Amino acid sequence: MAQPTEGKFGDVLLADVLTSYAKVMGDLFVALCMFITRGTSSTDRPDRRCGGPWLVPLVIAAPSVIRIRQCLIEYSRVRRGEAGPGAGWGGQHLANAIKYSSAFPVIILSALLRDFDEDRYGVSESTLFRMW
Repeated sequence: MAQPTEGKFGDVLLADVLTSYAKVMGDLFVALCMFITRGTSSTDRPDRRCGGPWLVPLVIAAPSVIRIRQCLIEYSRVRRGEAGPGAGWGGQHLANAIKYSSAFPVIILSALLRDFDEDRYGVSESTLFRMW
């Protein structure tokens, strides 16, 4: 387990769990939004437009942003020498940050595919799907 001087292990574990359940958190947000919105019920067909076109993707992206921040903080600690001898140069923390940042293109392209209008984006749906 991590020492108190190495960062809070519980924070890292919570961020990893939230990252794993990001899509579930987005679905839960949609259900709660439908529950409090007039004219809909939480037992209706899921209305992914609830909360606007970008709120659900932001909820899904939030755990990755938290985890990237943690990785960059750990990298800066290693570079300043606060991690102790034998900690390396911090490359594993940068690799983790890149890994978590790879979720953003998928989230953005999925959001664009949600209410797709070919004239609005200037590309066809098949091209956008290929990029996704």
